[in-house]
Amino acid sequence: MISKILSFRHHDRTATFAEQMPGRNTRLAAAKTAHERGALAGMSDAADRQNDRQVYGLAGAKE
Repeated sequence: MISKILSFRHHDRTATFAEQMPGRNTRLAAAKTAHERGALAGMSDAADRQNDRQVYGLAGAKE
């Protein structure tokens, strides 16, 4: 039972990241300065890494 709850939580977090991805990409494409692009790219990379950890967690695998 607990493992099913954890699986649902992993799934929900992964779905949330996937839903937010287009917005991050749009903001990155609209960035006007190199500093803004760098900051947004860093946030996007961090979100991608966190999403990878969630997916690995869902699959029960290690990075």
